[in-house]
Amino acid sequence: GGNVTVAITLPEGLRQQPLRLNLISADGRLVQEEMVSMERKDGADTFSLPLPRSPLTPGIYMLHLSTPDTWLAATKLVVQ
Repeated sequence: GGNVTVAITLPEGLRQQPLRLNLISADGRLVQEEMVSMERKDGADTFSLPLPRSPLTPGIYMLHLSTPDTWLAATKLVVQ
């Protein structure tokens, strides 16, 4: 277990909303889906993603961030 902290910039109005975060493997499989909340840290928006209990297979994953009706951002996560 543990957390991964990711910094991302969001429009002001979205910072108070709960956001859906999907972790997707390189083969397109949904590995994890979480509702997350943003925090302000040193002027940057960050969120913590709780990692799955079972270890992630090394490789490249995509993190997709969205509200219930709007896709917001994506970033790569490399697991070694």
